[in-house]
Amino acid sequence: KANGHVKSFTGSDRKTVEAEAKAWQAGITADVENMTVGKAYERYICSKENVLSPTTIRAYKGMARTNFQELMSLRIDKLSNEIIQAAVNRLSCTATPKSVRNNYGLLTAVIAMFNPYFKPVVKLPQRDKKEIVIPTKKQVQLLIKSVSGTQYYIPVLLAALCGMRAGEICALESKDVNGNKINVNKSLVRQLDGRWVTKPPKSYSGYRVIDAPPIVEEALKEKSGKIVSMTSHSLSDGFSIVLKRAGLPHFRFHDLRHFYVSELFDMGLPEKYIIAQVGHSSASITKSVYDHLAAEKQTKYAEDIASHFSDF
Repeated sequence: KANGHVKSFTGSDRKTVEAEAKAWQAGITADVENMTVGKAYERYICSKENVLSPTTIRAYKGMARTNFQELMSLRIDKLSNEIIQAAVNRLSCTATPKSVRNNYGLLTAVIAMFNPYFKPVVKLPQRDKKEIVIPTKKQVQLLIKSVSGTQYYIPVLLAALCGMRAGEICALESKDVNGNKINVNKSLVRQLDGRWVTKPPKSYSGYRVIDAPPIVEEALKEKSGKIVSMTSHSLSDGFSIVLKRAGLPHFRFHDLRHFYVSELFDMGLPEKYIIAQVGHSSASITKSVYDHLAAEKQTKYAEDIASHFSDF
């Protein structure tokens, strides 16, 4: 069933029929026996253009254009674990483990739509240990002071003291602000054609109401209409220059969100409240920052112990 229509599929091969039914439900026609991997990629991405973000679609098209090229001319029903493993091995020589996993994830999604009976089982490179950068409180205080009176002042406040994402900041309007409450309900995103448009959050967790501290409330109270006139790209690009002028080490604009999460954890606030404030889709994302903090504190505890017992 799709778009209110019902269609039945019959055939001697159940697996092929399942592929045809799944493809039809996505609004496309499958011809598994003659379909190349490249064509399957094209049809899969086309079927997702109205449900995935422009950024994700752009990434998918880039992966289809540059990676696993040795597979693209092969028939999708002729793929095997050996063929895919060889392709994964080759990509692993030039790409990061994360990139390899992302490309493999897209490949398996394409296979699941057009060749659902085949479940690839291959060995992937070990995940990189994700290094989280958290600016210190002194660094953030210096940053806020250095951008006071500039177009970066409010974005920095909203990221560091409210945990907002760049896209959310660039889409924020005065009607979304009520005293110390900030209603996050949209994001400024770039379309495939290069246009910037305002869209709802990608997930339900993105909708939230943030408790803003007095300094943020004061900065926003006289604003009307669009709060920030930049895009997330120009904001992130210009941020590097801002850091240099302030004499601060390099970190991403997004790392100000990590600072915000770390401060809330340091205050001892409940994890559920922190997750709701920053709009994380799962506790594991928030916990990754907490684990990083815990590791830092363990190092300090070790130093304290060493100092305490230095006279023994």
